[in-house]
Amino acid sequence: MKKKIHPKDQTEELNKAKVEFIKRNEKEFNEFKELFEKDNKVRDQFLTELASLMGGRSQKYKDSWDLLLRDQIFDNGLKEKIAKNKTYPAANGLFPYMNFAMHNEHYVMAHGGRNLFQMSLTERDKKCLDYFCQNARPIFSELTNNKPSKHLLVGIDLTRNKETILAEIAELVTLHQLRTGIKENKKERLKWLPIVDEIIEVWDLYQQAGKQPARVTFKDTARITKRPLSTVKDQWRKAYEMIYGIPYEPELKYATEEKRADGEKLVCVQCPHLTTKGAKCQRDGEFYPCAEYLKIVGKEKKVTLTELHDNILYDN
Repeated sequence: MKKKIHPKDQTEELNKAKVEFIKRNEKEFNEFKELFEKDNKVRDQFLTELASLMGGRSQKYKDSWDLLLRDQIFDNGLKEKIAKNKTYPAANGLFPYMNFAMHNEHYVMAHGGRNLFQMSLTERDKKCLDYFCQNARPIFSELTNNKPSKHLLVGIDLTRNKETILAEIAELVTLHQLRTGIKENKKERLKWLPIVDEIIEVWDLYQQAGKQPARVTFKDTARITKRPLSTVKDQWRKAYEMIYGIPYEPELKYATEEKRADGEKLVCVQCPHLTTKGAKCQRDGEFYPCAEYLKIVGKEKKVTLTELHDNILYDN
């Protein structure tokens, strides 16, 4: 069912949808898991070292820093992976004062000295301005998502009336678009987002169907979802594109060396039957791939098998 998405929720909904698509790409999902595990180890080491500076109260301070840095990513590989898959908000905010506070408190803990909250407001403003100047590049990079040419940098006085701030921001955006000629990207309207639940439902039903011709699978899916057959096929193709990052083409149903390597890594290495004499994929010296392996690898050319991924583009 098509759902209404409020403009302020579009970025959040889009990122939720991307997470659902990543879950259905086994290779991508496993890469994320490995990077998260690595990040957790680096994070724990950092928090332990940071807390140890406080001596006997280390666990207390470790828990406090853990809460403060809960959204911080420590592993660069994970940062790059998230940045590649994440949709950034249309209006991006940075909390440099919080960054300054953490930086300053860390310095106090490590070296001793004057606490941030012992400073006067004037002194604190100067310190914050020094922090902005010293870290201008990373601050601007985060604010513009590394694309400064299509962003408008704005300073907001948060003590002013909210309605006044929003009205002046709207006027600035309109004026900036007129001056630069930058307009809304029609492709970013994301017409598929309101029906993302339908798209995912079609994909999951198709994957659960087992080894039967695509024409049968799609007819069953159309019957279950009560949608036209053409709509079901279009939604499956959209799901494939979002999950694997490329449009579906007939040749994609066939196995390649890369897909075979993925199948062995993601399925065969973890298969409990390979450690026993009764491996289900080995019969009379012949290899009979299991459904999980075929789901990743696809169909072998010149092999007569009825596969899940028949040519859906031309099925009636």
